[in-house]
Amino acid sequence: MSKPTFNITPRMDNIHTFHWLKDYATGAIMRHTALNVISITLQENYDEDEWMDLMFHMVMDPGCWRDVEEIFVWELGITEPGAYSPSIQ
Repeated sequence: MSKPTFNITPRMDNIHTFHWLKDYATGAIMRHTALNVISITLQENYDEDEWMDLMFHMVMDPGCWRDVEEIFVWELGITEPGAYSPSIQ
């Protein structure tokens, strides 16, 4: 992993937000949809500035998704590639 130019904070670490973000990164949903469902999921833990910063980096460098995914997988403690599912928490 290269040195990331974005910041993923502990309050962003959530298996459900990871899946919404992945859906956005793979083109399954639009950015505004991802941000809406992430804000609903995180409720009071949602910090718009943090998520807008992350989305900015993903828009400007779509290839950074690999780094974003790697950080989320590490932070969430997912040990096997492909082993993460929304039911895990």
